[in-house]
Amino acid sequence: MSEERQYRDILAELEHIAFCRPNDGVELVLAAGDVYAKAMELDGIAECKRGKDGVFEVKFFDRTRALELLYRLRQEEQPSNRASLLALLQGQEEGP
Repeated sequence: MSEERQYRDILAELEHIAFCRPNDGVELVLAAGDVYAKAMELDGIAECKRGKDGVFEVKFFDRTRALELLYRLRQEEQPSNRASLLALLQGQEEGP
């Protein structure tokens, strides 16, 4: 995959995280019985699990952080910044 395509894919995913609605994730937690999750928009969920005590826990992606990253990337859209973003997301560099 080319660096340009990776960059565009990252931007698209950040936009999706930043602007997705948490409604279906909340419904999933509050549902008393089985829920047809395939019909739900659950892309904003980072993690979900059911504990031994039966408690269902959902963790959402940090939408504020996604917006901050999008803003920063849009302000500095240059090829050199794309390379540092890819390095940052791959854990090769520490971010601010």
